[in-house]
Amino acid sequence: MSAYITGTAKVTAGSSKVYGSLTEWSTYLKVGDLFKVTSESVFYEIAAINTATQLTLSSRYVNTSFHSAIATNLASVNTATKQYSGILANTPVIQNSVVVVASPNGGGERFTDNGAGALIGNASPAGSGTIDYDSGSWALTLGTPVTATLNMTASYNRGTTGQGLSYQALKDFTPRYVLPEMSANDVNFAHIYTKAVRLIDSALGGGWTYAASVPTKTGEIVTISNTIPTRVTEIEIMIDTVSNNTASQPPIIQLGGSGGLDTSGYGGIGVVVNGTLVREYSNPSGFPLFRAGQWTAGNNLTGTIKLIRWGTESNNWFADSKMSGAAPTALWTYTGASTITASVITAALTTPGGAATFDFGRARLRYR
Repeated sequence: MSAYITGTAKVTAGSSKVYGSLTEWSTYLKVGDLFKVTSESVFYEIAAINTATQLTLSSRYVNTSFHSAIATNLASVNTATKQYSGILANTPVIQNSVVVVASPNGGGERFTDNGAGALIGNASPAGSGTIDYDSGSWALTLGTPVTATLNMTASYNRGTTGQGLSYQALKDFTPRYVLPEMSANDVNFAHIYTKAVRLIDSALGGGWTYAASVPTKTGEIVTISNTIPTRVTEIEIMIDTVSNNTASQPPIIQLGGSGGLDTSGYGGIGVVVNGTLVREYSNPSGFPLFRAGQWTAGNNLTGTIKLIRWGTESNNWFADSKMSGAAPTALWTYTGASTITASVITAALTTPGGAATFDFGRARLRYR
C-alpha cells in the first residue's frame, strides 16, 4: 500500500468535492482509494476522479472548524399562502443545521432539518419541506395557515474552505478493502502502517463499522445514520424499546441516497404472531417493523433488521427483520426488498404516515 501526497488540497465543509494544486490525481489515483487531510484522522473513500485536480468523495467532508453561522430573512408569510420556496445564498449548507421559523407574532411554525434533506414542522398538523444542501434550494408547506402577516427567517451553518492543505491518498487496496498491499516505494510509512493494522483488526472482527447510538425521542423522522459509505453491501439496524404516540402507525425503515429518503417501492410481507393468532402485513412506504392493525400508542419494539445489497453494481436491497413487541406481546418477522433510486448513504426510522412522534427508545446501525 502506498500514499500519494503530491501537491496540496482544498476542501470545503459540507461538500464532497476536493480540488488540488499541482496534483495528478487522474494518473495516480482510482475510485475506491482513501483520502484524508494529513492533520485529521478521518478517511473518505474516493467516489470519482473528475480531473487531475478534482475528485469527489463518497460522503461530505466534515470539519466543524470550517463552519460559518448564517441568519437570514426568507419571506413574508401571509394568511392566504401556505407554500413558500427560495434559495439560501450561502452554500454548501451543513446537514442537520437548518432551522426555519415563522415569527410567533400571529402564529407560525418552526421547521428543523433532519440531515437527510427534509424540513420537519412542529405545528399540528405539521408542515413539511425540503432543503438541497449543495444548491441551497428550499421549499416549505405550512401545516396550518398563519393568522397574520409575519416574517419567515432561517438560521444555518454554511461550509467554509480550507486551502493549501497537505493530504494523503492511500492506494493499492485489495477489492474488498480488507488487507492492504505494500510496495517498494511506500512513503509516510508510520501512517500507512497504522491504517493497515486497523484494517486487519477490522477484518478479524468481522469488518463491521458501528455508527453512534441514536435516541429516538427526536420527532417524526429519526436519522439513524447519513454517512453510510456507498460501497457497503450489508447493514444491520438494532432497535431497542422503540415506541411512538400514535395507534396504527408502527415504525418503518426507509433508505435513501444523496437526493433524500425513498418513500415508496418497498415490497414484502410480514407476519405477526400473538398467541395462536397469525396476521400478515406489508407497507410500500418502508420496511415495516410491526403490523399497523395491532400497533398501539405506547407499544414498544426490540429486535434487528438486516439489509443485504444484491451487489456493488446494484441498488437492490433485501430485508429480513425479527422484532418482539410489548403491549400486546407478539413476535414480528418480515422479508422484503426494494430498489433504492441512488446509492444508499442514509437509513432512517419513521412511520407510514410520517406524523407519529417517537417518544422512547434508541437505535443503532452497523455496516460493512
